Amino acid sequence: MKKKIVYEETKPEYRDTFNSRREPTGKSIKRGDPIPDGEYIIATAVWVTDSSDRFLITRRTMNCSWMPGMWGVPGGGVFSGENSLSSAIRETWEETGIALQPEIAKLFCSHILDDRVYLDHWLFKQDFDITNCVLQADETMDARAATVVEILNMKEQGAFIGRKVLETRFDAFDMLIDTLL
Repeated sequence: MKKKIVYEETKPEYRDTFNSRREPTGKSIKRGDPIPDGEYIIATAVWVTDSSDRFLITRRTMNCSWMPGMWGVPGGGVFSGENSLSSAIRETWEETGIALQPEIAKLFCSHILDDRVYLDHWLFKQDFDITNCVLQADETMDARAATVVEILNMKEQGAFIGRKVLETRFDAFDMLIDTLL
């Protein structure tokens, strides 16, 4: 059984906002507050693949505000003053207890999600030991290593966050496997 850890939020989280050209506006908003019209925040999705071509995937808790109970990859919002790569590494650590190596990170795509979020997709080709995973009690209820075929099947069943669940034509996983294969 994977260990769980509870992170206590000691102060409100803030996100910097950006304009349509991804330039800083000089303003910040509190997590959960609506994003002002014409402004954006940045979030990350973190794809970790090991030497056996398995991906680190996590299942969101049922109390998550976005996509509860769904399988996906670690990620989340970029804090004020933080950059996208630092956020990717922090979010993966918080949600799984797995430390990523920044020098091997590759930003493989970025797109706009929900008309208000620049979503950066990071790839780390790095081995991980799923048995040492430490789940973040309020965000992740499970983690596992999954093959491309397993993820494609989960997506088809509507259990993995992707094109079908988000009702969109763009899917970063499709783009990623095309570049890896």
